[in-house]
Amino acid sequence: MNSTKHNEQGMTLVELLAVLAIISIILLLIGAVHLFGVNQYQTQSEEVRTQSDIRYAAKDITKEIRSTNPDQVVIANNQIHIGHETTYRLDGQILKKNNRKLATNIREFTVKQNGSEIELRLISVPNPHGNSVSISTVIYLRE
Repeated sequence: MNSTKHNEQGMTLVELLAVLAIISIILLLIGAVHLFGVNQYQTQSEEVRTQSDIRYAAKDITKEIRSTNPDQVVIANNQIHIGHETTYRLDGQILKKNNRKLATNIREFTVKQNGSEIELRLISVPNPHGNSVSISTVIYLRE
């Protein structure tokens, strides 16, 4: 009796290749989900920064106007002149206060005065998805 024992421990080449293929697919899926998360994070961070810039600019302008004598506030050519030292204006896509950058990615800076009311409107440059941030307020001059 000549019986041959076959050692069946270990894996065949086909089994090894199948396992490698399955692991590769799983890693690709995990990588795609991770990249999607990173892109979403960057997009939302940029949108939050833009919203924050616009809110800060509107708050700064409002504070400056309210703390000044109404006779010293002059609106001309979508610029705000407060006294002899403060000017707000849009230069390209940068909102400047006294030639210093106050906010970036601003598409529109509109200022209108009607009597003792000043209407202020700021609109951001659209993000890659076409969404813009907009803020508008009416400032009442104290007399």
